[in-house]
Amino acid sequence: MTVLLVLLCMVCASLRAGQLARSPVAVAAGEGAVVVAEVRLTSDVRIVGQPGRERAMVPATTRWVEARGIRWRSASPVVLSGSGERMADLQGLTVGSVVRIVAIPALPDPGRPEAAVLRLRAAPELVSGPGWWLRQVNRTRAGLVSSMGWSSREQAGLTPSLVVGDTSGLLEETHEAFQATGLTHLTAVSGTNLTLLLATMLVVARAVGVRGRWLHLVGACGVVVFVVVCRSEPSVVRAAAMGLVGMAAVGAAGDARRGLRHLSAAILVLMLVDPWLARSWGFALSATASAGILWWGPPWRAKLLTWMPGWLAESLAIPLAAQLATQPLVTALSGSISTTGLLANVLTGPFVGPTTVLGMVAALLALVWPPLALPVGFMAGWSVQPVILIAHAGAGLPAATWPWPASGPALAVLVALTLLSGALTGSILERRWASLLLSLVLIAAMFRQPPPAGWPGQWDVAFCAVGQGDATVLNAGSGTAVLVDTGPEPGPVTRCLSSLGVHTVVLVVLTHYHADHIGGLSGVARSVRVQALLVNPYAEPAWARVGVASAMNALGVREGLAVPGSTIILGRVSLEVLHAGRVGRSQESSAGESSAENDSSIVLLATVGETRVLLPGDVEPAGQQAVLASIGKSTPELRAHVIKMPHHGSSRQEEDFWKASGARLAVASAGERNVHGHPSGRALTLAQRLGMEVVRTNEGESFTVWVRGGQLHVRAARLGG
Repeated sequence: MTVLLVLLCMVCASLRAGQLARSPVAVAAGEGAVVVAEVRLTSDVRIVGQPGRERAMVPATTRWVEARGIRWRSASPVVLSGSGERMADLQGLTVGSVVRIVAIPALPDPGRPEAAVLRLRAAPELVSGPGWWLRQVNRTRAGLVSSMGWSSREQAGLTPSLVVGDTSGLLEETHEAFQATGLTHLTAVSGTNLTLLLATMLVVARAVGVRGRWLHLVGACGVVVFVVVCRSEPSVVRAAAMGLVGMAAVGAAGDARRGLRHLSAAILVLMLVDPWLARSWGFALSATASAGILWWGPPWRAKLLTWMPGWLAESLAIPLAAQLATQPLVTALSGSISTTGLLANVLTGPFVGPTTVLGMVAALLALVWPPLALPVGFMAGWSVQPVILIAHAGAGLPAATWPWPASGPALAVLVALTLLSGALTGSILERRWASLLLSLVLIAAMFRQPPPAGWPGQWDVAFCAVGQGDATVLNAGSGTAVLVDTGPEPGPVTRCLSSLGVHTVVLVVLTHYHADHIGGLSGVARSVRVQALLVNPYAEPAWARVGVASAMNALGVREGLAVPGSTIILGRVSLEVLHAGRVGRSQESSAGESSAENDSSIVLLATVGETRVLLPGDVEPAGQQAVLASIGKSTPELRAHVIKMPHHGSSRQEEDFWKASGARLAVASAGERNVHGHPSGRALTLAQRLGMEVVRTNEGESFTVWVRGGQLHVRAARLGG
C-alpha cells in the first residue's frame, strides 16, 4: 500500500510538471517571446536581492496569455518580477488585484512550482481590484499593522509576523535572534500558530460554558478565520492541516498510533494536492515536528507527571519532542545545533497564544473602528515583548548554537544520535535526579561549546568570523595571543578566542575607532586577561576614542600609541608598524563614512613563526599609497604570505599595494549579506588577477593559517553562535 501511495504521488507530480511545461506562458518563455497577459495577484510582494539590486517578486495566476498575436485562456501559476520603477509599481498593488502586463517570460529554476517568471517591461495596468472578501482580508491585515501604532518597532514588526505571517516590518536583528534560539517558526505562519490559537480559543470557550459539539464549531471557526486572514496560500493550508494534527498531539486524540495515521493521511493528501511540497523544507519541518510530538510527546509527558505538575510536564515534553525530531533537518539547513532552542520554546510558549489571540482581535476591531484596535494592539505588543527578550537573551549566550557539518555522513551520525536520544530520554525523564542532571548539562552547553573537530590544531594566525568587521588573532604561544581589532560585538570574537584556547591577550591593537573594529573590546576584556592596548594616534571619532579610553582605564589596561617604523616583539609574534595616523589626501568616501579615519588605520606586518601576514585595517587608496611611499624609508617591505583585504574587500583598492605584498592568500573579513556588498567583485577580481587564493568570512567560516617548510596551510571551521 505504501509503495502504491508513493507511486500515486509521483504520478501526480509528473502530471502537474508536464501541465506546467506545456502551458502557453512556459512555451512562450522557451521561445523568448514577449507576452501580454492578464493575471491575478495571489500573494504579497516580496523584495529580494542585495541592497541597490533589489527586485520585487509577487506570485500570480494567469487568466489569459497572448504571444505572437495568439491569445490563450490559461490559469497557470507565475511570478511577476520588477526592478527600479517596476518594483515600485508592483509594491503599489494589493492581493487579489487583476492587472494587464507586458513582460518577457523566463523559465523558472528547476523544481519550482511556477510555469514562468514574468519580467515586466512596462507598468502594470489595473483591470480590477480585489473582490469584496479579499478587500476585507487586506483591511484586516493592514488593521493589525496599524493597531501596533503605540508599540515599539520590534513589537510592531514581530506581532503581525507571528499572527498573520506579515514579515514586512520584521527587524533583521529580531530574525537573527529568533534563528539563533530556534524560534524562527514563530516569525512566519506555521501549524504552531494555529495550534496555539485553537488551544486558547477552546480554553476560553470552556471557561464560558461551551461544551460538546459546540466546541468543535468553535475550533472550525478558528481554522476558517486563520486561513482567511493569513491568506489561503499553500503554506497556510499546510499550516492549518499540521496545526489540526498538532491539536491531536497535545491531547485531543491521545492515541499516538491513531495520531500518526491521521498525520500520514494529511501528508499524503497535501502531497497529492501540491506535489511541490515534497521539495519544501517548511513542509518537512512541520510534518517531522508533528510526528515527533505524536510519538514522543504523550509518553514523555506521562513520565514527567510522576514528579512534576501537569502544566509543566506538557510545557517540557512537547517542545523537547518537536526539537529532537526536527534537529537533523534544522542542522541540514543551518549547519548548527541550537542549545537554547528547548529552553527558549518552553519559556516563550505561554506568551505566543495570548499574542496570537490579541493580534487577531486587534485586526478584527480595526475593521470596525481603527482607534478601538490601538489598545488591544498595544496589549499584543506587550504580550510578545517577553518573547523578544527571551530570544535576544538566548542569542547573546556564548554558545547559543553549536556548529555541526551539514554533510551527508555528519547528518547520518546526527540522525543516529537523535534516535538514540529519543530511546533513552523516556528513562531519564521518569527519574527526577537524572532529569535535573540532564538540565544542568543542557544549561552548561549554552555557555561553552566544544571546538569543531581538528580545530584549532596547528596555527599561527586566525581570522575570526565576527560579522561585518575585523578580528585577527596572532598566536604568541602557550595560550597567549595578540588580537588585532575586535569586531562589532563581543559574542563572536570571544567565542573565537575560546575556541583557539587563548586565555591571555598580551596586546590588543585597534587599527582605528570605527564600531566594526572596536565593538567587541569590552567583551574581550571580560572573557580573557588583557595586558595592553595599542591605539591609533588619529583619535576620531572622538566619542569612540573616549569610550575606549574610559573602559580600559577602568580595567587597568595600559595603553600606547602606534608609532610608524616601530617593531614590537611579543613571544612568537613580531609586529612591524608600517603606518598609523592621518593621511592628508583622504576624502569622504562614496559610502558616506570618513576616508580620513579609514586611511589613518594602523597597518601591520606581522610575523608569527614562519608566517608573514599583512594587516592593513581599512586603508583606502590614499592610505595604501602612503604605505607604498614609505617603503625604503621607515618601512622595510610589504612581502607577506597572506594579506587581509583592506576595508573588508571594498571596491576602493590600489593594485600596486596588493602587488607589493606578493601574497598567496587574500582574506576577506566581512559579514553575511552585508549592505556594503563586501567583498566587492572588483577586489575579488584583483586577487584572482594577482594569482591569490581567496577565503572569506562572510560565509560564516573562521580560518587559521600557518606556514611550515614554505608550504601555506589553511583550516576552516564554523564556530557557531
